[in-house]
Amino acid sequence: MRTKDIIKWCEKSIRSMDIEKATTPEKKEWVKGYVSGLGDIVKVIKEAKAREAGKVRAEFISTVLVMDPVTGGEVEVELWKDPVANAIFGIDSSCLDQAAPGEEEPEIQSPFNPEITLLLPANAIEKAAPPEDG
Repeated sequence: MRTKDIIKWCEKSIRSMDIEKATTPEKKEWVKGYVSGLGDIVKVIKEAKAREAGKVRAEFISTVLVMDPVTGGEVEVELWKDPVANAIFGIDSSCLDQAAPGEEEPEIQSPFNPEITLLLPANAIEKAAPPEDG
């Protein structure tokens, strides 16, 4: 079976699992573990394929506000970790918004190694965001 087929099968299986249909707490836990395991398999396969292509997923750290030395205005800077260089870099959030509007995983060249393309997963930022007061 090709990796593409494995990913499709895992993603289809994940979508078909309905934790609410599990009849006991044990079955609910089993479904959660199964879905989590399939998600991990998909993640590992995608990571391996990305590395083969010279692409690596960067790790989001946080967003900080800094003062623009020219305008004096506040600028949101996203901090990311390049796992290959094991180093942290920052990028202006608006730069990503303009360069890759709506992209789920914008790509940039690693500032430390020009042969590596870094993937910046948007969902990593969403996961790290504190919950909004409602």
